[in-house]
Amino acid sequence: MGRVLSRADRSQLWTSVVAYQMVVSAKDYAGLERALGSVFFAQGGFSSDELIWYDKVLAVGNANLEDAMLYSDSVVQILEQFRGTSLEANISLSREEIKMNQIAGASVEMGAEWFDLMTQYIGFLRQVEEHLSERVLGIIGDLLAQDDIQLATGYTILLTVVSIGPFIVMGVYKMASETQSVAANLEHVTAKLEQEQKKSDQLLYSVFPAIIVNAMKKADTVPAEYFDEVTVMFSDVVGFTDLTASISPHNVIDLLNRMYRTFDAVLGRYDVYKVESIAGSYMVASGLPTKNGDRHGEQIACAALHLLNSSRSFHPVHIPYPMELRIGIHTGPCVAGVVGKKRPRYYVFGNTVSIAQSLEQTGEPNRIQISPSTRDLLMSSRDSFRVEPRGDVTIKDGVTMKTFWLTLKEQSGSKQSVSSVKLHVDI
Repeated sequence: MGRVLSRADRSQLWTSVVAYQMVVSAKDYAGLERALGSVFFAQGGFSSDELIWYDKVLAVGNANLEDAMLYSDSVVQILEQFRGTSLEANISLSREEIKMNQIAGASVEMGAEWFDLMTQYIGFLRQVEEHLSERVLGIIGDLLAQDDIQLATGYTILLTVVSIGPFIVMGVYKMASETQSVAANLEHVTAKLEQEQKKSDQLLYSVFPAIIVNAMKKADTVPAEYFDEVTVMFSDVVGFTDLTASISPHNVIDLLNRMYRTFDAVLGRYDVYKVESIAGSYMVASGLPTKNGDRHGEQIACAALHLLNSSRSFHPVHIPYPMELRIGIHTGPCVAGVVGKKRPRYYVFGNTVSIAQSLEQTGEPNRIQISPSTRDLLMSSRDSFRVEPRGDVTIKDGVTMKTFWLTLKEQSGSKQSVSSVKLHVDI
């Protein structure tokens, strides 16, 4: 028996099997650590119980890996490829941040970066696992191929296995119990992570267009895009600063919330995108980020007429007189893209934006001033719009433009303002 066991020891069968088991366990705990770290970054920190759980998972995983290195030199050799790399440095920094339980705020992007780092680390462990598996199978094959191993040797090995069998069974039972516990906890963490992911998605879709959110999920950066022709609208509440100067901050916020709900409901009926809203001002565009052919002009025109009517019927409550809107519209090329890292936003740039804003600023209360390019687009659209010439207006840097007033849209042979459609909004 001693000779056979010595021979088995020289073949490193048992040490390789133990090292293989330790690596498999270390890889499983690394997967659990990956899930816990993603939750940490997604929700912006850990509770006390979650932090204790994370520390335990990290400690057990590292202990298993260190044991595997003691049993097999090949584990050390493969992991040397991981030592000193930027991947190891980034994982170490993230682990310290998690253990300190200090983070500026919830970040889905940081959670995704952590997930990618740990996935690469688990890939290294998988290489070690595959190497040890092949080594064990090779050793067993060599032993079976040797002629000097007789049937007595088989009995001896059988007796050895039987003698240590109870210990193996107890170890497997304990490991199975721990695995079930870890699986139950992992299911809870996964459900929590999915819930946090849904909240993050809802926030993203409220800030960016859906097509931009989908592109951001597929790539770290979304390239800016040039649009040959879009229609941009600026609207502003006339004298908003003076109107709100005499009311309390609480009433100002209440007024803005009610106004935004009303105006957003109007814009939701048309193929337009609200780029930005500041106090009483709106910037709206059509034809981006999803192109809609030559319909962007009529969509903005209909939305503008509808907004104008809604502002007339809107009851400010906190101020004694109705609000008046001033609206400017221009059609032309522009560039749009995601700007910023910590607080990214989808912005629209170009001379078209500046001209539309100038048309709003040089307009008149309760009127919609449009440029010649917008007027030409509306005249060629499937719908009939009525416009009236205003004359020459200095709009930007001394540049003079012949502008028009958009008054109504004609439908079914009768002159009917789009803005006559009633909109029911819970305010």
